[in-house]
Amino acid sequence: MKDGYSIDQVLEQIQSAFSDASVVDFSTSSSVMRNPNQRADHKGNLVNDEAVFECTSRYPYADLYSVIPRGDGRPGVRKEKGPLEE
Repeated sequence: MKDGYSIDQVLEQIQSAFSDASVVDFSTSSSVMRNPNQRADHKGNLVNDEAVFECTSRYPYADLYSVIPRGDGRPGVRKEKGPLEE
């Protein structure tokens, strides 16, 4: 809700990200399922949905952490750098 999406919209994003056409990308920073097929969101933007998993070598269970509708026109939320990350 605080990001401006309704529960129904988040469920649409999850369903799209878990499509049969989705591609899995295990990089060093994250584990992602990305739907290469665009869909129209509620505002008419064409988006590619990504499901981000909390899955590491220390915690190898693929729990859904977040979904991201790439291309919705909203700027990504950036985490502020801590004093050791500069």
